[in-house]
Amino acid sequence: MLRSVLAVIAGYVVLAVTVMIGTAAAAAAFGLPVLPDPAAAAPVPGTGYLALNLVVSALGAAAGGWVAAHVARRRPVAHAAVLAVLLLAAGIAMLGRPQPGQPSWYPTVLLVLGPVGALLGGLLRGTRATPTPPAAAGA
Repeated sequence: MLRSVLAVIAGYVVLAVTVMIGTAAAAAAFGLPVLPDPAAAAPVPGTGYLALNLVVSALGAAAGGWVAAHVARRRPVAHAAVLAVLLLAAGIAMLGRPQPGQPSWYPTVLLVLGPVGALLGGLLRGTRATPTPPAAAGA
C-alpha cells in the first residue's frame, strides 16, 4: 500500500518538476517573464509558446505515468491510471478558469493531455518486457 502511494506521488513530482522547468524554459525562449510579476499585467503568450507548453505538459504527464508505473512494480498501469484520474480531477477543477494570459480553450486541452499522457507513460512502462532471470547454474 505504501509503495502504491509513493509511486503515485513520485509520478506527480516528476510531472510537476518537468512542467515547471519546461514552462520556465519555454517562457525564457519566447521572451516571457519566467516568474510572474503580480503588479504587471499578464503578458499574452503567442501560439508558439502555447504549443511548446502543451508539448512539455504532455511529456511531463507521460514521464509521471512512467515513473508511477516503474516505482509501483506491481500493476504498473493501474498506478499510472490513478495518476491520470488525479490529473483529470485537477483539470476539471480548472475548466472555465484559465490562468491570466491563457486562452479559454487551454484548460480543456490540458484536461485531455494530462490523463492521456500519464496513461501512455504507464502503458509504455507496463508493457516493457521484464528480463527473464538467468537459469540456475547446472540446471
